[in-house]
Amino acid sequence: MPSGWLSWGKQYAWYVRVGDGAATSTLPRPAHFSTAVSQPGITSHLATADEGRPFGSQAGNYTTAATDAAVSTVGPELSVTRTYNSLDPRTGSVFGAGWSTAWDMRVTPDQGSWLSSGDLVVTLQSGQTVRFGRNGDGTYAAPSGGFATLKSVTAGGWTLTDKTATTYTFDSTGRLTKIADGAGREQILTYTSGKLTTAKDALSGRTLTFGWTGAHVARVTTGVVDAATGALSWSYTYSGDRLTRVCPPDSATACTTYDYTDGSLYRSTVLDDNPVSYWRLGEAEGAVARSEAPSRSGLNSAEYSDATLGAEGPLAGTPDTAASFDGVDGSVVLPDNTVHASSFLTVELWFRTARPGVLFSYEDERIEDGKPGWWTPALYVGTDGKLRGQFWREGGKGPITSTSAVNDNAWHHRDSHRQTVAPRGRLRLRRHTDPLPGRRVRRHLHRHRQSSGQLPYVHRRRLRQRLAQRSGRRQLLQTARSMKSPSTRTP
Repeated sequence: MPSGWLSWGKQYAWYVRVGDGAATSTLPRPAHFSTAVSQPGITSHLATADEGRPFGSQAGNYTTAATDAAVSTVGPELSVTRTYNSLDPRTGSVFGAGWSTAWDMRVTPDQGSWLSSGDLVVTLQSGQTVRFGRNGDGTYAAPSGGFATLKSVTAGGWTLTDKTATTYTFDSTGRLTKIADGAGREQILTYTSGKLTTAKDALSGRTLTFGWTGAHVARVTTGVVDAATGALSWSYTYSGDRLTRVCPPDSATACTTYDYTDGSLYRSTVLDDNPVSYWRLGEAEGAVARSEAPSRSGLNSAEYSDATLGAEGPLAGTPDTAASFDGVDGSVVLPDNTVHASSFLTVELWFRTARPGVLFSYEDERIEDGKPGWWTPALYVGTDGKLRGQFWREGGKGPITSTSAVNDNAWHHRDSHRQTVAPRGRLRLRRHTDPLPGRRVRRHLHRHRQSSGQLPYVHRRRLRQRLAQRSGRRQLLQTARSMKSPSTRTP
């Protein structure tokens, strides 16, 4: 599709006709499609709850809100209004993990968008995130059904205007610097060493002042109320990044306390990246590994082969388990064309091992169909204990190699050009960089023994494979004779 032909947030009709130079087929009815901007899988649903409940069943998020200091103004609201979301993965918010305020609003370049460069993700006052798609003319398209308008500022930065005509101004780093209502009345934010120190109502001159301890606000103080009262101050106490106690002015007993249970937000972070698929490998039984993020392309269920399920997982605060493989025949066979379905990928995984072997590979034929024409170990632990990764392509550079050994039987997390595999079993796919060979491919997440040396990208003439059937199980035995990477690759 030529650049500039499509824009985000539009409806299009597509026609196809066939001609041979002498005759042309009749014009068929159009096929319709839309270019809606995809939204983060989890955080786009934050701060929403089922009617009459603090829990939102769509995302599984618990939400609540509280207001502390509040100063009367004619312009934008000058108060500490905190919103908590249990699935918010951020820990660096002004008032700690899970809490969000207007001063946590931010514009961030979209690192997870592979469809378009220049897309932006905006974090709102409630903690909810929305993605704006960048069009070829430099404008930004709002999410489907959204009313906000995002614009670039000539001097750098952006402005966001919501349906109430309130405008939020962000500097070139994405940080909120000003809030103005529909009448132009402003609230000015001042930062010192990167931390918010003052929020000032420009019309009345009234302020809220912020005092910090470490990464979070420990005290919020108003201006002088009157000669008798003076300034009012609220204090905030944390355990790590968690807000545990909020005390009002002049009281150490009328405090609000917060208790938390341990949990993991890894799943939220993964699904927010909109992976093509995400195999968590946490099944307790059965031969099917199901995807947490089913793909319309059919990249859903994978198949266990000689795997031990229910192994201890890597993530604290969650009962999620992992899959374990024996390093000989154990594997997870992913759907056909998982790699070939896209020219640009990333594979990301958690793994734990004490010996060398292949973590992720692909070839041009099914195992059950016989000897493949070629086979590529895209991610493996060499005999020196170091991790190596590369999606092979002719003329490409050599594999990326870790600086230290990873065969220490401890959990490691690696992201090899954007896709995602999971702990000793856990896998997701994303689109990114590095084109792959254009052949029919099958993926495997597994471990295999190596004969010697550091396993390279193996040309079919340098790899001898034989297929064996033992007790009805498929087994792939791999032997690498040459330890030199091929300069060319002829499938």
